[in-house]
Amino acid sequence: MSAIAKKPRMPETRGFGRPVDPETAGFIVDVPTWRYDLAKVHVYEELSPGVRELRFTTTKSVWSVVAAPAEAELNRRLKERKIKVSRWKPGHNHLERLLGLELLVLLFATETRLSNEIRAATLNWMSMKPEERWWLAKKGIAADGYRGWREAIGVALTEKTATALPVEGVPIERLPA
Repeated sequence: MSAIAKKPRMPETRGFGRPVDPETAGFIVDVPTWRYDLAKVHVYEELSPGVRELRFTTTKSVWSVVAAPAEAELNRRLKERKIKVSRWKPGHNHLERLLGLELLVLLFATETRLSNEIRAATLNWMSMKPEERWWLAKKGIAADGYRGWREAIGVALTEKTATALPVEGVPIERLPA
């Protein structure tokens, strides 16, 4: 008789790859339940249980532009690591720490941008390597209220648009022109 090969077990996570262990640092994206465009989406870094720092706030209208491409990219990364994928939901959305840093770079780039610039920033963000995103996120966070690095990230990601989307399943047409 042959032994039955067991399928490798996925790690226990919540949201976008954040370990269930409450001691593990990560990010929380708080998406409001109401649909008004002026509603705010807040991104917190949870450093330890009960210790959160607000890292970014944006309007629901900007969030609605970047949410689908960001979800697709984060889920692509989770699939590579054989971790369960997720979707944005109203309320708290948990993110693994490094994925949260990557999302911050996209949000920093959209901070003072027009709709067509948000599209360019999203495409360019999707073409970046994770390590590049982590480095930029750390620079943007270290600015601590000073917008110099965050503004520079926005300029850099809107200068020249990537020619192709590296993420399957997110057509360019879904991003506003």
